[in-house]
Amino acid sequence: MELQFIPLKLLVLCNDHEGEHVLRYFFTFWTKVGITHELTQAYIPSHNGVLEQKNRTLFEKAHLMVLDAQTPRFLWANVVNTANYIINQSPTRANNGMTMY
Repeated sequence: MELQFIPLKLLVLCNDHEGEHVLRYFFTFWTKVGITHELTQAYIPSHNGVLEQKNRTLFEKAHLMVLDAQTPRFLWANVVNTANYIINQSPTRANNGMTMY
């Protein structure tokens, strides 16, 4: 069975009114590469439920990894990166139960 990779392109970027994302440079870049930028209401997490769920899953997984391995606090960033890698490699409904590989 040969795997086929389908290249995906980011079409819409949705975020709240955070300072680092509203710089004119980013708007210019996104327009040039064909990305539509949408802003949600600031300080209302329910408007970006997918992101909030991803963050919750990420930090719950990282927290459990820290508790299980009794990892020191200074390694928290590495644990979060590892948890993110694991989540991204796991099958999801959005990918029809398949992984990136």
